[in-house]
Amino acid sequence: MGQLFHIRKARVAVPADSTISRPIEDYRIAGLRMTSLARPSLGKERFEMLAFAVSVLNGCESCIRSHEEVLRNAGLSADKIHDLARLASVVKALRTLSAA
Repeated sequence: MGQLFHIRKARVAVPADSTISRPIEDYRIAGLRMTSLARPSLGKERFEMLAFAVSVLNGCESCIRSHEEVLRNAGLSADKIHDLARLASVVKALRTLSAA
């Protein structure tokens, strides 16, 4: 799985003796409970597309990676994932311009 773009990494303190796997650790740090989102009403693929776009808007690298992996495993092409990232970037730019 290749990254589509490069985002500044956040530094997070994690205990050295931690036995938690990386994705679960990222959710724990973010305070998210993904079990409640196991069966979204929009369908899993559409939900992941929206979650990926929101993650791009928020600049959360671990969330972007996680949602990108799910989308790739669901069969979305790298081009479509890249288009989602570009659309989210345009939305963020428009939001920034309208706030100025």
